[in-house]
Amino acid sequence: MTAYERISDLVFAASARAPRATALSFKQTSVTYEELAAAVDEAARGLLAGGLQRGDRVAVYLEKRIETVVSLLGIAAAGGAFVPVNPLLKPHQVQYILNHSGARTMITSGLRLDSLRPVLPACPDLRLVVLVDARDGQGGDAAPDRFRSLGWEGLLAPGGPSPATPQRAIFSDMVAILYTSGSTGMPK
Repeated sequence: MTAYERISDLVFAASARAPRATALSFKQTSVTYEELAAAVDEAARGLLAGGLQRGDRVAVYLEKRIETVVSLLGIAAAGGAFVPVNPLLKPHQVQYILNHSGARTMITSGLRLDSLRPVLPACPDLRLVVLVDARDGQGGDAAPDRFRSLGWEGLLAPGGPSPATPQRAIFSDMVAILYTSGSTGMPK
């Protein structure tokens, strides 16, 4: 049995064993393990180039889609901790999670970002927003003085935006922070 340092290593191992096998299918789109491994590696490099440090929290506020999986695994590959945010939460609940977790980066869509505009000024740790449905420079004006935005294509630039290498992980490093749905109050 092989010891893995990160959860994302499972994808890289599967890519080495069966690169052309289907890893994910969503609606009419399928992704092979080879394609998934490449996207995860590019996402990790992009996050590192964006300033992600070992253990930094990255909120992923997306519905079910391929970019959600790539984001979660890319965060782990880069040595960060992913914070999946239930897409059904209200803006004040998302604000609570962003602040409580100390998320410095958020990966989301333009529509979800628009719903958060009223609460984003109260999220002081947030430094970078990656929009999966925008090209670079189309991130809007969601508080440009507070954080910068990056399009999904900019994050996944082939070969990564820099020759960054993942932070070293150890078995005690946190990989995820999971919150309850908040159905009876604030998420916990």
